[in-house]
Amino acid sequence: MDKKAIAEAYLTTIVAKPGMLHTPATHAAMESYMALARECVLLANPIRASITEVANADPYKTAVDMFQAIELNRFQVSNLFCEHPLWTPAENIAFRIVHDRYGHYGLSGDNKSGFSWHGELAAYESQSRFHSPIAQRALFTEIVGQTACFSLTGEFPDQKAILLPRELDA
Repeated sequence: MDKKAIAEAYLTTIVAKPGMLHTPATHAAMESYMALARECVLLANPIRASITEVANADPYKTAVDMFQAIELNRFQVSNLFCEHPLWTPAENIAFRIVHDRYGHYGLSGDNKSGFSWHGELAAYESQSRFHSPIAQRALFTEIVGQTACFSLTGEFPDQKAILLPRELDA
């Protein structure tokens, strides 16, 4: 995947806002993001009781620390920075739970991936198996789009409810 092209597309795409629902692109983005939120809530609910929410932006220094916490049933997820143009904080936390548990850690724990560009790509591939095609569009933007921006700028961009062009997911 072309990291630079993905980051540029993310940074230059206009954000979908409720007042823009009349356009096909913003309507598709809203549908995709809401599908992803619903699916993440359904996936997170069965394991949520064993997870602690913490007011710490980064409960783990490394992916290995997170994997060990998952294996010891001490998994934590941050409840900071949950502002999203479409999701509630609870939906954003559900996304984080699913991304870390089923994306980075993998279904069986055998396909663990870290927080690097390549680790996030592997986490995206792992997590995408659990989502519908419509939700996968938003998933690509949330994981790959934001990680591409971080890789190039050193900072995470503001969260956007956009759909990156399909040809970037190749």
